[in-house]
Amino acid sequence: MMNFEENISAISDYMSQVLENYNSLRGKKIDLSQTPFWDAVIISASDSSQEKGYQLQIQEKQERREVPLSIPFHVFSDPPGYKIGCGGSTMFILEKIFEIYGAAMYNMRFLLIPAGGFSQRLPNLSILGKLFSPLPFGESKYQMLDLILATYLPFLKHMPPGVFLASSDAIISFSLSENDTWTFENEGFTALAHLSSVIIGTTHGVYVLPDIKNGDGGSAFMSECLRVLQKPSIEEMHGKGAIVKSSSFIERRQNNMKTCDILEKYY
Repeated sequence: MMNFEENISAISDYMSQVLENYNSLRGKKIDLSQTPFWDAVIISASDSSQEKGYQLQIQEKQERREVPLSIPFHVFSDPPGYKIGCGGSTMFILEKIFEIYGAAMYNMRFLLIPAGGFSQRLPNLSILGKLFSPLPFGESKYQMLDLILATYLPFLKHMPPGVFLASSDAIISFSLSENDTWTFENEGFTALAHLSSVIIGTTHGVYVLPDIKNGDGGSAFMSECLRVLQKPSIEEMHGKGAIVKSSSFIERRQNNMKTCDILEKYY
């Protein structure tokens, strides 16, 4: 088992390689039969004005050859009227995807990035959107969109057709092992989580897992989720069995296509 410093170093090295792998795809046409990548990238916007702004920025990134050129990018604004949050936006987008791709969508892998709304903590990003905020690292020009496109590439080899839902303003770092045998093949929703301190748990969502052990030697494991706690107190985490005493890694979400079909028909 690695100590804290070794783990941080391993994550840093792994993420550097992930970014390097993505850089090799920027400005190139991708043959999906040879190189794993998303069949399409979907971005949500809060209204038609934000949708147009996002489309213009994506077009500029394509012209600057900052993203893979053969991958379609779609931007969909929420319909006018009352909002029901990201859930309603996601179901609306599933309907739009079906209108474009029809039954072929059930054999495709989509990256869905909810990016509607405005930045209250960083008002300067409200005009162009947090998704296109510049990041101060690397020799190339990076925005949050680039980091998201790079970060989740390693999950593709574990993922059948479905939708991967990624936050537009969260920077995720991790390391995976070549020995990993887990997949996203189970029906329904698969959520990603990582071990954190109890204090961190009081300001985030916390998954309560059954008492299982990671015995395959990989960097992650699959588990049933018994319940989800939202910003629980320390007492609540102890009382509801959310405290984990082992140090194994297992919040982005992936939905398989059967679940997407159910949601789209429900909507």
